[in-house]
Amino acid sequence: MPDPNQGRQSERQPLGERLDNFFKKTPALVLVLSVSGLVTAVSTLVGAVGLIAFWLKHPTWQSVEYERLSKLRAGVTLQKFEEQLGQPSYRSLHTAPGITGTTTESVFQRNGYWVDVMSDSSDTVQAYAVTACKDDFNPTFSYWDGTGNSRIVLNKTHVGEVRNGGPWAKISILNTAPSYVFEVLPDDDATDYKGHALGLNDVCHPFDNAAWVDWIDKHPPRGNNGIVVKQITALDKVGRNLIDSTTINTFAETANDTTMDIYSGPIGVSRSLVR
Repeated sequence: MPDPNQGRQSERQPLGERLDNFFKKTPALVLVLSVSGLVTAVSTLVGAVGLIAFWLKHPTWQSVEYERLSKLRAGVTLQKFEEQLGQPSYRSLHTAPGITGTTTESVFQRNGYWVDVMSDSSDTVQAYAVTACKDDFNPTFSYWDGTGNSRIVLNKTHVGEVRNGGPWAKISILNTAPSYVFEVLPDDDATDYKGHALGLNDVCHPFDNAAWVDWIDKHPPRGNNGIVVKQITALDKVGRNLIDSTTINTFAETANDTTMDIYSGPIGVSRSLVR
């Protein structure tokens, strides 16, 4: 005689057991689902590989330019810069402290940024500066500061974040046309006597320097060419707040035994030269 509770026991089976019984009775369906899952996984993998391959063949313009800049250093020949950046858009001649003969300033205009190069009579690059104009152009620069490798990102890092120069780091400010604010790090044995400057150059667009003008007027005297140079440690609270809010758009480096004095005016390209 049939057990009247048999149907009720089947109804009370957990969902997992019922599905397990169902798939045991329909192995073909299991195979179809397995193959379908495998096809989906393979398709996803192929799509990802395709995207990577596309990126490798079609990198962003920023990544291309970052690669160019990574190959440039002060101390190499001007030809090395021309190989990466093409021919300069502007040239001018200067005399610079510690440099024998005439110094040639070459200005390279690239998509989203400028490169200013100071070379001597033998075409050796004694200093160069990169100024990033577009907000989405953010090259990274590393340099040895005596304690370790320091790293800045243009249009992201603030001047106030750079504290590695210690008590010898200076703030260099020019509040005329053109204008700029830079932290100039010491060039000594800790940095292989290379100079570095990090700051804001106004070649891309004028910046609001009213607060700096007011601060400068209250902290005379001015140095050569109207440039104010003070040690970072000598800044008062207002001055420190100003550099804390100043975004770096320019990185400059000199060759061994060359100081930032090679730039008698703005560090990097001057807007008075290219406009």
